[in-house]
Amino acid sequence: MPTEILPFVSVQSDWEEVAKEVSSNTISNGSFWIACYLKGKESMQGTVEVNRTKEHEVELKGNADIIVASLNSRAFKIECAELGISNITVCSAKQEFAPVKDKSVNCIDISPNGKLFAASNEAEVSIGSVTDGNVQVK
Repeated sequence: MPTEILPFVSVQSDWEEVAKEVSSNTISNGSFWIACYLKGKESMQGTVEVNRTKEHEVELKGNADIIVASLNSRAFKIECAELGISNITVCSAKQEFAPVKDKSVNCIDISPNGKLFAASNEAEVSIGSVTDGNVQVK
């Protein structure tokens, strides 16, 4: 079986807070960063502008290299054509939990059915329930 190289997309962790502040008119506009990576290719970084369009609604606008499309107040899609990255959905957290106790998380992934997470802190991987955050396997 051949190895498939998957893209890596990194988004400013407080992007949802920026959108909420613009939506509530706490600030008139804002921005957050996105970076897209694919092994063997030059990375792409960009800024997403957040502007208020109507009361409690915002518009997200990426730059020429990174295109974003808002799905709802907690999710958007990313496309980076130059790296062949498309249809990546970014969702904000429904709840906060610490999947690796007392350690920062470097990487997290959610299972396709949305029920399990796998989180890593460089030294160990934890697998647990997205619903309650309980770790099932270390």
